[in-house]
Amino acid sequence: MIESKHSQRIDKWLWYARFFKNRTKTAKIVLQGKVRLNGMRIVKPSITVKKGDGLTFQQGNVLRVIRVLELGYRRGPAVEARSLYSDVEEAVSVKEVIYSEKIPIDHVFIENLPFPDKRQRRDRIKVKNLYSVDY
Repeated sequence: MIESKHSQRIDKWLWYARFFKNRTKTAKIVLQGKVRLNGMRIVKPSITVKKGDGLTFQQGNVLRVIRVLELGYRRGPAVEARSLYSDVEEAVSVKEVIYSEKIPIDHVFIENLPFPDKRQRRDRIKVKNLYSVDY
């Protein structure tokens, strides 16, 4: 995708905003599918972000939900980096999200059969992955 004044590569933006130490690490995290742009998982570092987009990703043991306010043009000081985004929610510990009651655990195992067949096993995996947090 072509970068313009109105959009910027996500790996560059995350690096400019000082969420990750270097661009290689940022691109690796995006390639692993650990970043969501407006609620959709992305797996290409070349995806562009615009002003107003929402990003969700894990930074260390913290789950971050942020809104893009400005596009960066350099990796400047921390004060400049903080002006590029705003926190939509306070930073939450990943363990808090996983063990919270927001994820309905009772839906994980629909039937409690000792030896499920192939279809039942796939259904269980689908339901389990529906509620998994993979950040």
